[in-house]
Amino acid sequence: MQLPVYSEDGTEAGREADLSETVFGIEPNEHVVWLDVRRIQAAERQG
Repeated sequence: MQLPVYSEDGTEAGREADLSETVFGIEPNEHVVWLDVRRIQAAERQG
């Protein structure tokens, strides 16, 4: 999987990164992402 590389200001850097399809080619599980966001927010509230 080839994806463009971006610089810090958001413009394309003119090169691509080769990422593993087995790692980055999955369909994200939205419920798991939501659970992790809630975990992070709860930890921030605790101080």
